[in-house]
Amino acid sequence: MKKMRRVLAATLALTVLFATSVMAQQTPREIIGQAYANSAEATTSSITGNIAGTIFMMGMELLQLNIDFAIDMDIDLETGAIMMYMRMPMQISGADPLTGEVMDENIEVAVFMDGNTVFVYESTIGWFTDPSMDFDLDMLGFDLTELEEMTAMFMELNEQVMDQITIQFAADNDQFPGYYVIEQFMDFDDFMNMMDAVFTADFFEEIMAATLQEELAGLDPAEVDMIMAELDEVMDMLAAILDEVEIDMQMVYRSYIDVDTLEFSRYLMTMTLDFAADLDLGIMGSLDISGSFTMDFDMDYNPTITWPVIGDVATLDDILDDMLAEFVETEGVVAVFTSVELVLGDADLEERYEGFFNDGETAYGIVELAVEDIANLNVFIVNHGAEAVAIELTGVFAEVLQPGEAFVIQIPAGTLAADAFITISGAGAPLNVETGFRLTNYPLSSH
Repeated sequence: MKKMRRVLAATLALTVLFATSVMAQQTPREIIGQAYANSAEATTSSITGNIAGTIFMMGMELLQLNIDFAIDMDIDLETGAIMMYMRMPMQISGADPLTGEVMDENIEVAVFMDGNTVFVYESTIGWFTDPSMDFDLDMLGFDLTELEEMTAMFMELNEQVMDQITIQFAADNDQFPGYYVIEQFMDFDDFMNMMDAVFTADFFEEIMAATLQEELAGLDPAEVDMIMAELDEVMDMLAAILDEVEIDMQMVYRSYIDVDTLEFSRYLMTMTLDFAADLDLGIMGSLDISGSFTMDFDMDYNPTITWPVIGDVATLDDILDDMLAEFVETEGVVAVFTSVELVLGDADLEERYEGFFNDGETAYGIVELAVEDIANLNVFIVNHGAEAVAIELTGVFAEVLQPGEAFVIQIPAGTLAADAFITISGAGAPLNVETGFRLTNYPLSSH
């Protein structure tokens, strides 16, 4: 548990350092530096703020966003338990510049983590949870020595950033009794210099070594080098895009630091961002796109938090049932549906569900496939019912099977994404369908 205390304290310190980017006893910078050290084990915090802006394309309003956010967090350093509540009501509106079709969405999403259990809220669905969303700190895979090295790296980086920006006491009329009020300023050039210093090849290698140990254990060095090369390519591509965009960004940070304890009490940030780009689309001409955004957040250290009281909680299966029930009702089907999850890999090369949907009631079925990329996948479906059924795997096949007809296909290895769904609908009649799946390196004609 001592290790857990040190890990969480260091993690929180990193979070504050990196999120603010520009933290600094006598000079403003020295005061901020001391506040970082004294606030490293502040386990309770609340952040509230807003992001708002408009994007234009070819001079016409394309999208308008207004997002409020609030994040409450409490970490118990004795037990390692985390409670976190994040909520984001948002308004999204806009119009398609070509068709004039209007979009106007007003939704809210939220996440509440109580220990290892995660609850999710969406305004049109309500609260739901699922064991697959449960969170375990051990999943992060941080080694204490590596974490301390990363902490030292970020502290050194933070010193470099503070060398390049303005850090000063706020004006006398903005000072507050009992606190040092300190301001820091950052523009887009400062921000990019910070990004260049952070996102290096060494940085990604350290992050991957710290968080993906199990995932990388099965890869040879050549594959790891390839992944790193791909990351470099992505960063180069993003840098090239940014070179084509005119950006004006101004960020002002204001810290309220207790005079007696030299701990952060509140931390505020305001940002304005304007951008414009004339993108060359080759033979398709050019695309003029621009936008203007504002963002502000207010971070309160060691607040009193009121946690949400959650009433009815659905499961992902409940939600899937409701969605599919709505679908079949929309299609004029008055019936229930059945779903099954199927995992195929070295341990299970073949699975067959003969008559799985033959229950006399089901009119809509769904098979969720999780397939290891070790071989081709043979799919075998037979309609034993008295009515036609429609079968579909998005992007792979869509067929209608008459009574007695069969469908066979071999799907090449690597075709399917992490989650693939085969849907089977009976157009109002109960399903009597046989399904079979097998991983094989043999061509389909040999079976």
